[in-house]
Amino acid sequence: GVPPSWSVAPVNNVTIPVGDFVKIEIENIVCTTTQPGNFEIMYRNIEGYNPTTFPVTKHLNVINPPDPQKKDAKFEWLIMNPVYPIRGQEVLLDDAAGNNDIFIDSKTATIYITYDSHAIIENGFTFALTNTDDKPLVPVEAVPAESADAPVFYISFLFGDEDYDVTTQLLADNNIRIDVGGKPAWNTHAHSGGTAYWQFSPTSPQVMAAHETVKFTLHKIITTLGVLADTISTMYVQFNNIPLHNDVAYAVQLQKKKAVAQMVSLKTDKDKIKIGENVKLSWVSALAKRVTIEYKDKDNQLVLLDSDQGHIKLNGTDFTPPVAPTAETTTIVAWAYDDVTRDDEHTPVHVTQVPAHIKSFAATPRLIDKATPTSITLTWEVENTDRITLTTPGGLKTFTNKIKSYTLSLDSTFLFTLSAYSYGQYLPVPDTKVISVLTFKRQNSIPLPAPLGKIQNLPAVLVNNRYRRLYVVCNSMNTIYDIDIATSAILKKYVGSAIALSQDGAKLFTFNTDVINRGVTMYDVATGNQSKTLDISLSIPIVQSIVTPDLKKFFFTFTIRNGAATVSQLITLDVDAVNNNISYLRLNWLGDESQGLAFNGHVSKIYVANYGKAPDYMKNSISIINIADGARKTLELPAGTKPVSFACKKSANKLYVVCEGGNKLLIIDTTTDLVSGNIVLSSMPGKMLLDNNDKYLYVANPGANTVTVVDTEEDKVIKTIPVGSSPMAMAPDKDTHALFVANYCSKTLSVIDVNNHVEIAPQLTTGDENGNPVDVALYTGDRGYTVAFVAKEAYSPRVACHNPKENKNLEISVYTIDQQPATQEVFIE
Repeated sequence: GVPPSWSVAPVNNVTIPVGDFVKIEIENIVCTTTQPGNFEIMYRNIEGYNPTTFPVTKHLNVINPPDPQKKDAKFEWLIMNPVYPIRGQEVLLDDAAGNNDIFIDSKTATIYITYDSHAIIENGFTFALTNTDDKPLVPVEAVPAESADAPVFYISFLFGDEDYDVTTQLLADNNIRIDVGGKPAWNTHAHSGGTAYWQFSPTSPQVMAAHETVKFTLHKIITTLGVLADTISTMYVQFNNIPLHNDVAYAVQLQKKKAVAQMVSLKTDKDKIKIGENVKLSWVSALAKRVTIEYKDKDNQLVLLDSDQGHIKLNGTDFTPPVAPTAETTTIVAWAYDDVTRDDEHTPVHVTQVPAHIKSFAATPRLIDKATPTSITLTWEVENTDRITLTTPGGLKTFTNKIKSYTLSLDSTFLFTLSAYSYGQYLPVPDTKVISVLTFKRQNSIPLPAPLGKIQNLPAVLVNNRYRRLYVVCNSMNTIYDIDIATSAILKKYVGSAIALSQDGAKLFTFNTDVINRGVTMYDVATGNQSKTLDISLSIPIVQSIVTPDLKKFFFTFTIRNGAATVSQLITLDVDAVNNNISYLRLNWLGDESQGLAFNGHVSKIYVANYGKAPDYMKNSISIINIADGARKTLELPAGTKPVSFACKKSANKLYVVCEGGNKLLIIDTTTDLVSGNIVLSSMPGKMLLDNNDKYLYVANPGANTVTVVDTEEDKVIKTIPVGSSPMAMAPDKDTHALFVANYCSKTLSVIDVNNHVEIAPQLTTGDENGNPVDVALYTGDRGYTVAFVAKEAYSPRVACHNPKENKNLEISVYTIDQQPATQEVFIE
């Protein structure tokens, strides 16, 4: 078990001059096997020199003596598929040739020196031996029957601690593995620790077929730290006992080099994506102990993926980043690190952005007292937004998308404009929302000298915007007040209990039930003169009245009750006729009373809602009268429907019908006069109206304390807005983009922002003891303000209010709402 050794020493002291040498010859070395080996040379006791700690190692190939009777094999060899994995990384080879092989034009293999004990470089390559002959290495007819010396192939090295040694014996024994691949297969013999060789043998008696290549793949050649670069080690190859052939031996140079990290490639599966999509990354690093991939998102925040943190591997294929690229031009950079240097590859990804969107924009409060500076907080929520600008009384403010609110003090109406700008350069037009903070001032109320406990006719208040007049009904006193809006002075008093106004505001119609002056009177508003009285022999109140736009015909309904009997009739007055030309049309019989009136879009038909009042008379219908000839037909409605009011979208030939029974909104096609649909509403719906553009329909729900918003394009409910208690009447204002709602029980006036369909806080109080709001009318002046007039009544049977407060008087509440500040600056960015 002890290796043989020889010692040589001079008999006397010897001095070897410079350039001279001592020759020691070793002869008669006899090898009983073909296994290659090494011998070591050491010295000691040389004056001036330290003893050799590590021996000088020399390699011994073992081959059979050349035989002239044998041929030299036609072999060629090369080095291919160099790999240098670190930390067990997956080895990715360039498959451009389609065969997964990488050939190098050299007879030298590179061995990279390990530079970090925690990042071992596992050098590997393939030694490829090819039989270039057109025939098998051993022809079939020449295959020996039996041979004591079977063909054997060796790969061996010098192991030790010197720089020229490829690695240490310990690292070699524990790591180096050599696989062999050939057709047919070769046998691999287990490596014996402490030896310097690996042994293989072919299983084919022909050894190698014509043009066959046998590949010997070496794994995990690991150097020690601190080895000198550019030193040469040698790998020895010998092939013995090939039938009919002389043995062969080759020396393969293994050049040690300093390892420098390299990012070989970085690719994405797509170079253009839409925001929200992701890419797949593939990258190859070499000789790197660490790899990072980094890029910035659309908010300029760095996304860092680090192999040291376990985010990625040193090499990767089809890796999906956890954060998708979002910057318009996202530059993805991959870095490969060694101990002192780093190398990078980068690739751009173009990300198509989506427009910025303002999801919400609100101000709290939005309705402030003009006399008191108030703290206003603006809040917003945006998406796909890079930056935000806001117009304020103090100038244009710019915010990042992280800011979601801004607070300031305000003492006048202001229209705030919020602009959200998209990321990148290709969507320069911002999304914009505006919101106005309105200021109000409570003006002096207009006293209403009316007795308490009386029901008020509707409409109770009308505004004539053209002539700046306000008409207030006091039906309990059979009086109509004609008031100058500018001065609140009562200009005239008319006898009557109901009013109607022509569309152009030029004519005022009143209805009087007095025996002396009963009938319908038309007044010229500009002069105040009475232009015509149409006498009718009725002394009962009318329910509702309307006049055609051309002022030719005036319609109203009334109901006669005689004990249990109830009869509703429609009166038609020909305004231009000398003899009044009064036409009576009986609509219903026992148990019903008529409610709302409406024209169709062409004013060729009039619709009358017939309300089933008593439980025993549940028949409900709509009477449809042709205005030209008075022809009538009836549209029967489901039992218990109880239609009460109308709104007509003329452009779409649709008539909306609010029904208390079943809490429904019916839709009638005015072309066919058939029900085309229905919408479920909140509890006890009442008055409704269309906005100025006929886009939205608003329905007040006294039983639910809400206002329902219906989209008239799709005929579906899009919002239910909480308001005060028992909303009774509504009026729209296109100038302030607001809807004013009179709340009967809470005695307040709600202001609804129709752009966002939310109530503007706070509700305006109309006085706890000054009557219950029953109607509201608006005057929109040309000086930048709106005046809201709220009419009242004190009649408890109309609505059952919770904990009602007793009224002591009646009045018209008056509020001025500023539409815009005195000076509104426009900021252009």
